[in-house]
Amino acid sequence: MRVQAALYSKGYDPGAIDGVLSTQTKQALRKFQSAHNLPADAKMSTATLNALGVSLSP
Repeated sequence: MRVQAALYSKGYDPGAIDGVLSTQTKQALRKFQSAHNLPADAKMSTATLNALGVSLSP
């Protein structure tokens, strides 16, 4: 849910913020990754999480 919320706050529509890696969330991840010169693979890599400002710690 934190990744979806971060995508939404940065102007990328992940669909429902429900913690599900849906097709729409993957599409938003790919768009974000492309815009930030990251591999556009819709995976939540460390580089992607860092770029989103999402921490793995609570």
